[in-house]
Amino acid sequence: MNFTDIVNRFVAIHLDEKSDWLKNSALSFLITRGGSLTPTELARLMLRSKHYMTKLIDNFEKDGLAVRERASKDRRTIQVKITPAGLEYIMKTLIDNDWMEKEVLSCLDEGEIRTLRTLIQKLRSKMVAMANERSSINNP
Repeated sequence: MNFTDIVNRFVAIHLDEKSDWLKNSALSFLITRGGSLTPTELARLMLRSKHYMTKLIDNFEKDGLAVRERASKDRRTIQVKITPAGLEYIMKTLIDNDWMEKEVLSCLDEGEIRTLRTLIQKLRSKMVAMANERSSINNP
């Protein structure tokens, strides 16, 4: 938890609070998952509550970064789709994120960076699985 707090503070300081890493993360998930997800899928990937996702998606719509659309196969299902403005926003933030990542990781060699990325992915996968298990237990 301390590590996460340090990373969050570092990002906020170095990006002068112009960028929100949760917002960037959500938009990145939309991009890497084909441009759209249901709010529930997005909440599970981000380990956030449905309530939090609703507020985040409301802000995306207000800022023109994403829209809610009914799924074509099942009109009861809502999909969150990234907009061209959302893609443009992410492209701009990638430059800052790339610089920051290089700066932070500059104290590690290539092997250490690979190990760190592997460990982070392993931890993330475990946490997502645990969150999904908990969600299915609480919502049978």
